[in-house]
Amino acid sequence: ERKLRGGGAYLMSRRVILSWLVVIVLCEVMWRSSEAAEGQGKFRILVTNDDGIHAEGLAAVAKELRTLDAEVLVVAPSEDRSGYSHAITYRDPFRAEEIRSESGELLGYSVNGTPADAALLGITGLQADRRPDVVVSGINRGENLGAVAHLSGTVGAAMEATTLGIPAIAISLGRAPKMDYAYAAQVAKSLVLLVRKHGLPLGTCLNVNVPALPASQIKGIVVVPQSNWRGSIFHEQRKDLFGKLYYLRGFSPEPPEAPADSDVGAFARGSVTVTPIMLDWTNKPLLKEMGDWGIGKELK
Repeated sequence: ERKLRGGGAYLMSRRVILSWLVVIVLCEVMWRSSEAAEGQGKFRILVTNDDGIHAEGLAAVAKELRTLDAEVLVVAPSEDRSGYSHAITYRDPFRAEEIRSESGELLGYSVNGTPADAALLGITGLQADRRPDVVVSGINRGENLGAVAHLSGTVGAAMEATTLGIPAIAISLGRAPKMDYAYAAQVAKSLVLLVRKHGLPLGTCLNVNVPALPASQIKGIVVVPQSNWRGSIFHEQRKDLFGKLYYLRGFSPEPPEAPADSDVGAFARGSVTVTPIMLDWTNKPLLKEMGDWGIGKELK
């Protein structure tokens, strides 16, 4: 009888211990599930640029965006890649090097590629588990107005995000002897919140240009169309040590007189310009007209 009682007590103890273990495991699973769900719900922002990982404008906008309740990751070129437009690397390998704070916190990645490479790697590689909700490219050192936007790596990185269906904002600050990115960073944060609320149509991103003026002198923020201005281009011919010719290319710094309802005109008058630009370059009104040219018959 004693043996039976002792065996019963032993079984009861085992059951109690097993029950507690099950409870502990269930609590652990529930805690981890809730943590994962919280992480999945966190608004995610990818920040990139074309001036390079060490650019002041990149640091300023990343710092400002980190004041939001959001997950912010920086993926940017390892050096200045201005003027690379939407170019991507597809033959040569490239690397992503971790950038960490003094405390060891992961701040971002330095990529030895183009701005579009950085955006593409950040979206489909480094954040492949869950893509960012919005991409911010900038803050560029110098405005990207008119047709200059087609050359811009800042805009190119935003366009790369747009090709993947992710809302994107390219933001640039006009050149000045002393660059102060604080106000432009606030503009970027405000636009991120607006894009989060309203979204952007597929195939569209925002090209934003902020005059290099004190915030008190900014005349407002306007939504305007892109102009065709690109500025004057000049070439300077030189000779190397072997007598062979080479050329240096430059652009005129002065914008032209332009209508106030264009990006160039509004920017010159002291307004922040916001221009929705599209991947689709099709001249839709011309489609029908060209259909009447008889192209099929003429080119047979």
